[in-house]
Amino acid sequence: MQAAAPTRNSFQTTSNAGFTLVEVVVSMTLMALIFTAAFGSYFLGMDMIDDSREEVRVSQIIQSEIERLRTKNWGQLGLMASGETFDPDGEFVKQYSDKYNAYRYVILLTNQRSQQYLVAVRVTWTTKNGRTTVRWFNTIFTKGGLNDYYYRDV
Repeated sequence: MQAAAPTRNSFQTTSNAGFTLVEVVVSMTLMALIFTAAFGSYFLGMDMIDDSREEVRVSQIIQSEIERLRTKNWGQLGLMASGETFDPDGEFVKQYSDKYNAYRYVILLTNQRSQQYLVAVRVTWTTKNGRTTVRWFNTIFTKGGLNDYYYRDV
Protein backbone atom coordinates (compact mmCIF):
# COMPACT_ATOMS: atom_id res chain seq x y z
CA MET A 1 0.00 0.00 0.00
CA GLN A 2 1.33 3.31 -0.97
CA ALA A 3 1.08 6.44 1.14
CA ALA A 4 -0.71 9.30 -0.41
CA ALA A 5 1.45 12.12 -1.52
CA PRO A 6 1.06 15.20 0.61
CA THR A 7 -0.81 17.96 -1.03
CA ARG A 8 0.16 21.58 -0.88
CA ASN A 9 -2.73 22.60 1.38
CA SER A 10 -2.15 19.94 3.98
CA PHE A 11 1.10 21.58 5.15
CA GLN A 12 -0.38 25.06 5.55
CA THR A 13 -1.99 25.86 8.83
CA THR A 14 -4.73 28.38 8.89
CA SER A 15 -4.73 30.58 11.95
CA ASN A 16 -7.20 33.18 13.14
CA ALA A 17 -4.88 34.30 15.94
CA GLY A 18 -5.28 38.07 15.40
CA PHE A 19 -7.61 40.69 16.93
CA THR A 20 -10.59 41.99 15.11
CA LEU A 21 -11.05 45.69 14.53
CA VAL A 22 -13.94 45.81 17.01
CA GLU A 23 -11.79 44.27 19.77
CA VAL A 24 -9.01 46.78 19.15
CA VAL A 25 -11.43 49.74 19.21
CA VAL A 26 -13.06 48.53 22.45
CA SER A 27 -9.69 48.03 24.16
CA MET A 28 -8.44 51.46 23.05
CA THR A 29 -11.62 53.07 24.40
CA LEU A 30 -11.16 51.34 27.76
CA MET A 31 -7.52 52.40 27.92
CA ALA A 32 -8.48 56.02 27.16
CA LEU A 33 -11.06 55.98 29.99
CA ILE A 34 -8.56 54.55 32.46
CA PHE A 35 -5.88 57.12 31.57
CA THR A 36 -8.39 59.97 31.75
CA ALA A 37 -9.46 58.90 35.24
CA ALA A 38 -5.83 58.50 36.34
CA PHE A 39 -4.83 61.98 35.15
CA GLY A 40 -7.94 63.51 36.71
CA SER A 41 -7.08 61.91 40.04
CA TYR A 42 -3.51 63.13 39.77
CA PHE A 43 -4.53 66.77 39.28
CA LEU A 44 -7.13 66.53 42.04
CA GLY A 45 -4.43 65.20 44.35
CA MET A 46 -2.09 68.06 43.44
CA ASP A 47 -4.84 70.59 44.27
CA MET A 48 -5.34 68.91 47.64
CA ILE A 49 -1.60 69.16 48.33
CA ASP A 50 -1.66 72.89 47.50
CA ASP A 51 -4.62 73.41 49.85
CA SER A 52 -2.79 71.54 52.61
CA ARG A 53 0.28 73.73 52.17
CA GLU A 54 -1.87 76.83 52.50
CA GLU A 55 -3.43 75.47 55.69
CA VAL A 56 0.01 74.76 57.17
CA ARG A 57 1.25 78.27 56.36
CA VAL A 58 -1.86 79.81 57.92
CA SER A 59 -1.44 77.66 61.03
CA GLN A 60 2.16 78.85 61.24
CA ILE A 61 1.06 82.50 60.99
CA ILE A 62 -1.57 82.05 63.71
CA GLN A 63 0.75 80.14 66.02
CA SER A 64 3.57 82.68 65.69
CA GLU A 65 1.18 85.55 66.48
CA ILE A 66 -0.26 83.78 69.53
CA GLU A 67 3.26 83.05 70.77
CA ARG A 68 4.21 86.69 70.25
CA LEU A 69 1.15 87.79 72.25
CA ARG A 70 2.11 85.46 75.09
CA THR A 71 5.22 87.53 75.63
CA LYS A 72 3.10 90.61 76.40
CA ASN A 73 2.09 91.53 79.93
CA TRP A 74 -1.46 92.55 80.89
CA GLY A 75 -0.87 96.24 80.32
CA GLN A 76 0.73 95.77 76.91
CA LEU A 77 -2.08 93.47 75.87
CA GLY A 78 -4.68 96.06 76.81
CA LEU A 79 -2.97 98.76 74.74
CA MET A 80 -3.33 96.77 71.55
CA ALA A 81 -6.04 98.00 69.22
CA SER A 82 -8.72 95.45 68.48
CA GLY A 83 -9.23 94.45 64.89
CA GLU A 84 -5.86 95.68 63.71
CA THR A 85 -4.00 94.07 60.87
CA PHE A 86 -0.59 92.64 61.66
CA ASP A 87 2.30 91.53 59.51
CA PRO A 88 3.20 87.88 60.00
CA ASP A 89 6.55 87.28 61.68
CA GLY A 90 9.20 84.84 60.57
CA GLU A 91 11.34 84.73 57.46
CA PHE A 92 9.56 81.73 55.97
CA VAL A 93 6.11 83.26 56.41
CA LYS A 94 7.19 86.68 55.07
CA GLN A 95 7.87 85.07 51.69
CA TYR A 96 4.13 84.46 51.39
CA SER A 97 2.74 87.27 53.54
CA ASP A 98 1.37 89.26 50.61
CA LYS A 99 -1.05 86.41 50.01
CA TYR A 100 -2.65 86.50 53.48
CA ASN A 101 -4.64 89.09 55.43
CA ALA A 102 -4.00 88.62 59.13
CA TYR A 103 -6.06 90.31 61.87
CA ARG A 104 -5.81 90.35 65.66
CA TYR A 105 -8.71 91.09 68.00
CA VAL A 106 -8.21 91.86 71.69
CA ILE A 107 -11.54 92.16 73.50
CA LEU A 108 -12.00 92.80 77.23
CA LEU A 109 -14.50 90.29 78.59
CA THR A 110 -16.97 91.73 81.07
CA ASN A 111 -19.16 90.00 83.67
CA GLN A 112 -16.32 87.70 84.63
CA ARG A 113 -15.00 87.04 88.11
CA SER A 114 -11.51 87.87 86.89
CA GLN A 115 -10.35 90.29 84.24
CA GLN A 116 -9.92 88.53 80.94
CA TYR A 117 -9.13 89.37 77.36
CA LEU A 118 -10.44 87.30 74.52
CA VAL A 119 -7.71 87.24 71.89
CA ALA A 120 -8.64 86.10 68.40
CA VAL A 121 -6.35 85.78 65.42
CA ARG A 122 -7.97 85.56 62.00
CA VAL A 123 -6.25 84.89 58.69
CA THR A 124 -7.96 85.08 55.31
CA TRP A 125 -6.62 84.15 51.90
CA THR A 126 -7.82 83.35 48.42
CA THR A 127 -6.97 79.96 46.98
CA LYS A 128 -5.75 79.53 43.43
CA ASN A 129 -9.28 78.40 42.55
CA GLY A 130 -10.61 81.81 43.67
CA ARG A 131 -12.22 80.56 46.89
CA THR A 132 -11.83 82.85 49.93
CA THR A 133 -10.91 80.89 53.05
CA VAL A 134 -10.84 82.04 56.70
CA ARG A 135 -9.19 80.43 59.74
CA TRP A 136 -9.62 81.62 63.36
CA PHE A 137 -7.92 80.85 66.61
CA ASN A 138 -9.30 82.12 69.94
CA THR A 139 -7.70 82.09 73.37
CA ILE A 140 -8.28 83.85 76.69
CA PHE A 141 -5.68 85.78 78.70
CA THR A 142 -6.44 86.35 82.39
CA LYS A 143 -4.98 89.15 84.52
CA GLY A 144 -2.62 87.64 87.06
CA GLY A 145 -2.67 84.34 85.17
CA LEU A 146 0.33 82.27 84.32
CA ASN A 147 1.19 84.31 81.23
CA ASP A 148 0.90 87.63 83.08
CA TYR A 149 3.00 86.30 85.97
CA TYR A 150 6.02 85.40 83.82
CA TYR A 151 6.09 88.48 81.61
CA ARG A 152 5.05 91.18 84.07
CA ASP A 153 6.96 94.49 83.98
CA VAL A 154 8.85 94.98 87.24
